[in-house]
This record gives sequence, C-alpha cells and structure tokens, in this order.
Amino acid sequence: MKVAIVDDDPAIRTAIARALMAEEVETSTFGSGAEFLESLREQIPDCLMLDLQMPGMTGHDVQRVLKDAGLSTPIIIITGCGDPIAIKRTIDAGAVTCLEKPIDTGMLRAALQQAVAHSRPVVVR
Repeated sequence: MKVAIVDDDPAIRTAIARALMAEEVETSTFGSGAEFLESLREQIPDCLMLDLQMPGMTGHDVQRVLKDAGLSTPIIIITGCGDPIAIKRTIDAGAVTCLEKPIDTGMLRAALQQAVAHSRPVVVR
C-alpha cells in the first residue's frame, strides 16, 4: 500500500511517515496540496492523508479537485483544529474518516484499515 501524506508542517509529515513505515506502508510526503496534485502525473496513491488547513490550497480544495477529476482515492483527513462543521463537510464530500492531531498510532492503523476496506470494490452476487 502506498500512502501520500499532505501537510504543511514538516514535523507532522515526518511523524506520520515514520509511523506508517513501521507498519511497512510505503509513503510519500508533500508540503502543499499543489505539490501533491502535481505528483499525480507520476503515480496515484492507494490512500491520501490530507491536512485540512494549509496555506494556499486547503484540504477541501484538494478534495474537490480529486472529486472533479473522478479520482476515488480514499482520503483520511488530518486536522489540528477539530472544527466539527469542517470535519462534517469533508466526510460529506467523501472522506473516509478524520483524525485529530496529535495522531495516535492505533487510530492511524484503524483509519488505514478503514480506508483499505473503503477502496475495495463491492461484489454483489
């Protein structure tokens, strides 16, 4: 599994990447939404961990661009603000879940499992 981490705080990106690498998850990190979107020309991640509040392009903006492009990459929102209205808006727009910073490793693991389950096609028999 390859997870893209988008957060303007380098310490947060590094901490999440280390936690995921300990779980043998491949990671790529980006300091802005624009930087992440540019990377999509090379590879689409299996899951996206996306900060809500970033300068320039916000997490909401990135989520909207992905949706408009028809990409269904599971998104886990990460936020330090805990604004319930903003969180509800991202969940309503299709995010799998939201984690508040600082992120607990157990919660991170559970969120990834939820994202993987969310990305699997459903077979109706």
